[in-house]
Amino acid sequence: MAHLMKILIYMIVVLLVSCNDSKNQEIRKPFEVNQKVTTDVLLDNGYERIWGVDVILYGKKVNKVNVYYQIDLPQLKGEVSNESEHEKVLRKRGKVDWKNFEEIFTENEYNYFRKSIQSDNYQIIETEREKDNYSKDQFMVVNLKSKDTFNCSLVIRDGELVFSSNTIIKN
Repeated sequence: MAHLMKILIYMIVVLLVSCNDSKNQEIRKPFEVNQKVTTDVLLDNGYERIWGVDVILYGKKVNKVNVYYQIDLPQLKGEVSNESEHEKVLRKRGKVDWKNFEEIFTENEYNYFRKSIQSDNYQIIETEREKDNYSKDQFMVVNLKSKDTFNCSLVIRDGELVFSSNTIIKN
């Protein structure tokens, strides 16, 4: 009976961890994008406004990964007087048009990551990297299934290695 109880507890823990992990699964995919993503999906899944930029960005950070989307919103012509009205207009008329994925790596982690990009799912296209002290790597990745192309780079930002992949959303 005790053995059966241990198995049951183990199954419950695995189920809880996998359910929690599935909520953040999309955020861990640097070469995947849902071309049908909407502002409703982002707002309903905990993405928050990133302030201080000249475009509308909504982002979400999980551990060392930050994913953010740019929202295109037509001119508002005085329609918005508070944050609640802004969110209503954003949900109704906002169009998601760009995704950026960022992850902080150590040098060893990045080397492993770079080598592990699966050639049967993705094609790596080497590009010439910028000649500066901050840029460490630059390339493009084509998702062979969806045909989405991601511009990728590894830069030094605030003393950390930051990998970035971004793509345009075609919806």
